[in-house]
Amino acid sequence: MGWDLGDGVHEGWATCVSADGRLSHGSSSVGVMVEGITGAYPVHHLVPTWEVVPYAEVIGWRGGCACGWQGQLWERVPALELAEVGARRVYDARGDVPERVEEDIEAEWARHTEPAQAISAVAAAVGAARAATRDLDEAVAAESATVPDGYGKKATAGPWPSPQTSQRTHRSTATVTR
Repeated sequence: MGWDLGDGVHEGWATCVSADGRLSHGSSSVGVMVEGITGAYPVHHLVPTWEVVPYAEVIGWRGGCACGWQGQLWERVPALELAEVGARRVYDARGDVPERVEEDIEAEWARHTEPAQAISAVAAAVGAARAATRDLDEAVAAESATVPDGYGKKATAGPWPSPQTSQRTHRSTATVTR
């Protein structure tokens, strides 16, 4: 199972960790598939550059992300009495990612993506502002094309007299009344 932020950069998943530190790329009925050939494990039958590490040799689990981020290790302990979830120590007889651990890894991955989510929100707002500006420019251009000459063509003219015209009219009236 995986999680995708939808930005083409952050796709996360829970992965098994082998004893030599390699992270799994999937699992089968006999173990987890890891990249690289050490000669210590059987080669995967479909991907000749992967080995199949038995579940018994999985030492824990961690989150991974396509951006390169890796979460903290959840240690797999050999007995239930050694487990302490708060300390990331979990007992699991099978070796694949336990559901509870996967849920916590997903939450950790989601926290890792919070800055990217904020950036995406800002980018979306900038895009919306640019679109609104473009729409406004187009509306003003369309309005200007339909207004008859001499009526509101220039923002400073408008249908009313300008302050300079009013002052001249007032002065000329004042001159007449003297």
